[in-house]
Parts: sequence; C-alpha cells; structure tokens
Amino acid sequence: MKNRTSNVPIHHSSVLNNTFRYQLGSAIIISILQLITLYFLGRKVSALQLGIFGTYQMIFRFSFAIFEPGMYSSIIQKLEFNSRLVETLTKYQLLIFVALSVFLIGLFYPYWIKMDVETLVLILAIILSGTIAKGSLYHVKLIYANRQFEVAILITIAHIIEFISLFILLNLTTEIYSFAISLLIRFLFFYSGTFLLSRKYVSNVNHEEINIKVHTSYSAHYCLNQGLSYVQGIYDNVLIALLFGQSIFGIYILACEMSYFVFSKVNPIFNKAFFPVLSSKVIHKEKTSDAIHSVLLSFLFITTPIYIFLFSQSESILFWLFPDKYQQMIIIYKYFLIIAFIKSITNILFTVILSYGKSKEIFYWNISVAIFNYSALVIFYFVKITLEPFMIFMILYALLVLAFTIYKLNEEEKILELADLVQYIRYVLYSGLLFLSAYILKQYKLSLIYVILIFFGFTVISVFVVYKEKLINLLKFKIA
Repeated sequence: MKNRTSNVPIHHSSVLNNTFRYQLGSAIIISILQLITLYFLGRKVSALQLGIFGTYQMIFRFSFAIFEPGMYSSIIQKLEFNSRLVETLTKYQLLIFVALSVFLIGLFYPYWIKMDVETLVLILAIILSGTIAKGSLYHVKLIYANRQFEVAILITIAHIIEFISLFILLNLTTEIYSFAISLLIRFLFFYSGTFLLSRKYVSNVNHEEINIKVHTSYSAHYCLNQGLSYVQGIYDNVLIALLFGQSIFGIYILACEMSYFVFSKVNPIFNKAFFPVLSSKVIHKEKTSDAIHSVLLSFLFITTPIYIFLFSQSESILFWLFPDKYQQMIIIYKYFLIIAFIKSITNILFTVILSYGKSKEIFYWNISVAIFNYSALVIFYFVKITLEPFMIFMILYALLVLAFTIYKLNEEEKILELADLVQYIRYVLYSGLLFLSAYILKQYKLSLIYVILIFFGFTVISVFVVYKEKLINLLKFKIA
C-alpha cells in the first residue's frame, strides 16, 4: 500500500486533501454498515435494554474521548517523539485508565454484587476502555508518519469485521451482548493492525531536544479537556435517566444516536484531516485563516443539505426504520438534529483552537461549562422539567456556546474580517435554496427514494448556482 502523501510535508495542502479523501471513502462504507446496525439495534433491542446499552455506549465514548489520542496527542500537535517521551506518556495514559476503572467499579457497585446482564456489559466496557488506552499509541504513530491511507483502510476493515461478528453473535447469544462484543472486536482488530503497521512504517525517531514537561502538560490538559467536554455534554442523559427511568432513557439514546449519526461520521473526517495539518502550519508560522475558512465552508456545504433533508423527512425516515418506537422518538429526534448541527460547527472550531496549542484555555472553559451544566441539571431535576422545554433550552445553550467559540477563535486568528465573511453570503443563499427545495418536496407524497434523488439534484444545482468553484473542488474531493 503506497501512501501518496507520506513524503510530503504535513502542512502541505495536498496532505489535507488526500487525508480527507481517504477518510471520506472509509466513512461512506462505515456509515452504510452502521446504519444497518442501528436499524437492527432499534428493532431487536427493547427500550429497557437500550437503556443498558446506552450506559455501555457512554462509557465507550468517554474512553474514546480521553484515550484516543489521549496522552499521545502532543506527538501529533508538536510533531516530535522519542522513546523516553513515549514511556512517560504511556505511564500517564495507563494511570488514567486505572483511575477510570476504579471509578466505574465504585459507581456501579450494586451491579457488581448482582452479577447479571448489567455486570457483564460493564466488564466488557472496561476491557474496551483498556484496549483504546493501550492501542491509541500505534494509531498516533501512523498519523505522525502520515500513513493516513493505511489508517483509513484499517478502520474500514475493522468495521466490516464488526458487522460480520455482530450477525454471527446474534445467532449465538442475546442481542445486547452481541452489540457490545462486536464493538470490542472492532477495536481489537484495528489496534492490532496499527501495531503491526507502526512497526513496519515508523522508524525509531529520536528527537533529542524534547521538552517532556511541555508534552505532558499539553497532553494532560488535552485529556482533561476531552473528558470534561464529554461529561459536560451528557448532562442531559443523566437528567433524562433520573427523571424518566431506563425505558424512556433508552428511547432518548436511540433518538440521539440517529440524530448525531452525521456528526459522528462527518466531523471526525474533517478533524483527522485538519488537526495535524493546521498544527503544522501553526508550528511553521504560516497563515491559517484561509485554510480555516476553506475547510469550514466545505464542511457547511456538505453537512447542511444532510441535516435539512433529515429534518424535513424525519417522520418518513423514523416510521420506516422503527415503526413501534416512532411516536416516542419523533419530537426528540427533531430537536436533536438542530442541536447536532450547531454542535458540529462548534466541534470543528474547537479543533482549530486546539491546533494552536490552547489546551489549557479550553480546559478552564470546559470546567466552567461543566459547573454550569450540572447546576442546571440540579435545578431542572427539582422543578421536574418536561422534555420539550428542556430540548429548547439545549438549542439556545448550544447557540450560545457556538457564539462564544467564534469570539475566542477570532481573538487568536482574526477570522471575522469583512473580506472573509463575504464568502458566507453564498452559504446563506445556498441554505435558503435548500430550505425551499425541502419545503416543496414536503408538499408531495413521494417515495423516500425519489425524495432523496430529487433533493440531491437540487443540492448540486444550488451549489453550482451560488458557489461553482466550491462544487468543482468538492467533486475533486478537495476541502482546501
């Protein structure tokens, strides 16, 4: 396997565009597999079991947030490492994993005593967390060596293996174990592959002049940021579980999974392509504002039609996927789509801020947000807030966080210059045409397949009308 960018400086635009292509190709295959998986998850698993699986997913996502790349994030941001640095970072990574395991054992102590379904799922969650904590080093080494093509291939194969494992396991054990074990199999395969490839492609680099204290400080703040960001982001899950119980929580989690599906697939593509390239530009003191606007506009032009389509056709989509859970999910799903779109933009901008090495500043921001979120949780719990007002609050809150993120980024890199903002007028016109197209299609009772094809055609025409150059670049899979 030849990586066409492996010998090109990492801050070169070709690295960004090629990485985007590799990640996009992988994400398309993965998205199809995971949509099918979500379909079976929603149909085969009861609302109560969805609540248990939701807890497993929360532990997995928290672990992924703090361990991937975790303490090894400084290697990507500063583009240097040696054996002594790796040993130090690994020691801290494993220490965090042990602390997390002890915390989970204490938090779910009643379940450990019973040794039932919840206990076995929790054991699997801890094993999965350890796999991510240990394996992320080899993934980071491949990113450092600019082997993004190989990473994309591995990720795709790992998801295919997970998909096959799931359907084998469904014939051997219960649904909840099948979904939990197949996820673990995916990561065991992926990190085994990265381990073997890192031995092949990554030489024993020995940067002598490495300030290990700077690395550990950046990485520690990065882990804390990611952990706090996740914890402050799931306060709504905690509130729903406390107020409405496991069954409603299970429906809530399924609606969340469906509405955040685009976020979970598209944002990592851009972040993985953009973060190392922008970090390198910062290190080499190159201008970054042009790259930021180009990538952000590419992101908006790709994601906006998807969110508009999903929102306008939400009733048809959910009724087709989950007819027995459709009525309970529809309102939550629509609100979540709006929240997911706002947060997806904030997520891209946070990646930009992190590339400037501002992990400590974001850490303090996340502490403030976490305190606010859980203070709000206590208030909402005692006043027994109903679901819809709470979802409206979350939309307004997400908009406030986005506005503050733009303000902070503008302090670092003047991105609100008039010449740059003019580009976004095209985006507003584009969005208006998409809303009009979605509204017109909503008036006709067409098959969902026909709606998808017609809306896709409208989208291409809209991009061509308002931003022909962007359409040409996107057709070439170029985001910058």
